[in-house]
Amino acid sequence: MTALVTEPIACPARSIPMAVRIRLRSLVLALASLAAVALIGLSAFVYFGIYNVAATSPHARLNYWLIETTGQRSIKWRARNIAVPDLSQPSTALRGFALFKEHCVLCHGAPGLPPQEFAKGLEPGAPPLAQAGREWQPQELYWVIRHGIKMTAMPAWEYRLADSDLWALVAFLRVLPRLSPAEYQMMLASQPKPQKLEATRKSPQRRAAAMRRVAKPHFTNMPATCAIRRPASAGRRRMSARRSRAPRSAAISRACSRTRRKT
Repeated sequence: MTALVTEPIACPARSIPMAVRIRLRSLVLALASLAAVALIGLSAFVYFGIYNVAATSPHARLNYWLIETTGQRSIKWRARNIAVPDLSQPSTALRGFALFKEHCVLCHGAPGLPPQEFAKGLEPGAPPLAQAGREWQPQELYWVIRHGIKMTAMPAWEYRLADSDLWALVAFLRVLPRLSPAEYQMMLASQPKPQKLEATRKSPQRRAAAMRRVAKPHFTNMPATCAIRRPASAGRRRMSARRSRAPRSAAISRACSRTRRKT
């Protein structure tokens, strides 16, 4: 019998040259050092307040790009499965127009109407919604109106408006890009004007009568003792001294009767 002689086979994975190992180790150490330096620099940037957070100072272009791109991708991804109801009814768009006039014009403006002065201090500024009605899908507009957008002045309206009102706003935003300033003014003129505050103010006599009508049930349900306590003036103290001989129940009944007559 002949003995079989076996020779060890070199494994390719273990035969990495020493020079390559040194280079890989140096690369890992360099990347770790760069990461540590970047972390230290970012921490110093935040800690020492280098970045100006004032709204009077505009963002850098990189910040605008990050906010816009991140917002667009986030909205499109989260709104992709929202079912859109029927928005073709004119009554729905008219309801949305009333809500738009009440809640949106102040910051976003309207055709022929600039935003209010305070909206100029928003950073980033509120975009014109006519442009949003052209560029965004209905389900995306609904998502933005309902949930709002972080790092902007856009609030979440799901806490203020019903779901039907949110879709009514979407219906009007679809119509808004086709409205000219003259047509928007015609829609404003056709809306019923709210009652002015001066017209609702009452004369002192009518206001006093209204107050008596409101307070009357409290006095009619008052018990017979009618324990009304008022700050005692000097005149009242003298009057009470004169009536000290009268029974206590009679004084209480007279006070109650005077109160009822005044009401």
